[in-house]
Amino acid sequence: TVTIHGAGTTNITTSQSGDATYNPAIDVMQVLTVLKADQLVTIDPVPDKLTTDGPFTVNAQTTSGLTLEYSIASGPASISGTTVTLDAVSGMVILEVSQAGNVNYNGTSESISFNISDPAKTDQTISFDAIADKTFGDTSFGLVASATSALAVDLSVVSGPISITGNEVMITGAGTAIISANQSGDGTFNPAPEVTQTFIINKAVQSISFNEIADKIFDDDPFTINASASSGQPVTYGVVSGPVSVSGATVTISGAGVATIAVNQAGNENYLPADEVTQSFTIGKANQTISINPVADKLIIDDPFDISASVDTGLELTYEVIGPASISGTTISLDGSSGVVTVTVSQLGNENYHSTSQSISFDVINPSKMDQTITFDPIANKTYGDPSFELVTSASSGLSVQLSVISGPVSISGSTVSLNGAGDVTLAASQTGDDDYNAASE
Repeated sequence: TVTIHGAGTTNITTSQSGDATYNPAIDVMQVLTVLKADQLVTIDPVPDKLTTDGPFTVNAQTTSGLTLEYSIASGPASISGTTVTLDAVSGMVILEVSQAGNVNYNGTSESISFNISDPAKTDQTISFDAIADKTFGDTSFGLVASATSALAVDLSVVSGPISITGNEVMITGAGTAIISANQSGDGTFNPAPEVTQTFIINKAVQSISFNEIADKIFDDDPFTINASASSGQPVTYGVVSGPVSVSGATVTISGAGVATIAVNQAGNENYLPADEVTQSFTIGKANQTISINPVADKLIIDDPFDISASVDTGLELTYEVIGPASISGTTISLDGSSGVVTVTVSQLGNENYHSTSQSISFDVINPSKMDQTITFDPIANKTYGDPSFELVTSASSGLSVQLSVISGPVSISGSTVSLNGAGDVTLAASQTGDDDYNAASE
């Protein structure tokens, strides 16, 4: 008979010492392993409690008779030894009793749970007024919410581009916003069911202000245009039509004509796209200036010579002469007669430049003739609308003087000048000479 005293390994040997007939037998040994025993923990049930209940004792036993350990696994309570103290908060408590085991027993644990509830309270509900849809840019607004308990309602943002201070809502963007209303209760009232309100914040309308663009001339420098959106968002410029290009807000003119520029603002998460605004302006043809190198007076026997002229646009020039000479290209040939030669250099213009012309004169002198001079009285400044007036001129030869308009808004009939407009006027007095006199200097 083997009596077990604990867990572990035991060697058991059997022997036979023999007698008068038999020799002693060889000993035989067997190994006996004794495993640790399981133990069972039982805990006396704990009835549900109220948050107002006082401390109480938990009873538990184990089949091993070993010392037990008590702990709160979770919930609103604490334990010291076997005494449980409630935290005065509702909820579920899980209490665990354990025995760590020893050389003969395996460790084990057991748990039980019980509920802690508030003493009977009155239910309450929340009334939360619906919120009308808004538009980004609207001013802050108040919320209306109340509880049947008359306790204060807490308002908070569930989602959306808003913020709340107290019951005041500030809109921070466009989108969908959800606001929750809660009342957590007190010693008399249970928490109220949460109530939410959803509303839409529409994108705001924006408009563009685009300053008028003054008319320009073809050779004007690049210039800046100015437009802005009421949203404060940056605007973009584009050419609708016309001989211009736009980079940022800088316009560069590439020809004469009518140009139209558009301004747009595409909108963003808070603003709708703005209606396009355009401005049109006229780009007038530019003036061009011809320069002619002076030509000294000539004798009727002088050889052909070249005249030199240029225009600041670089366009092609044409030449013509009036008087005792002819021109081929830029080469002037005298015809052997004396008189005044007037050379006119012209540029016909194109789609970007006005036409223009410039004239110079020189005398062709017969060495056998007498010289003569012209006296031309100064002309006082006039005002458009003044009556026609007479010019006073004379030649030292006594020959008649011819009068002509070089430039300006006037016309001449004989020696009578008529005003046709306002502006600078240049008049010429000439005398072409005769058999006895050379042409006078203009």
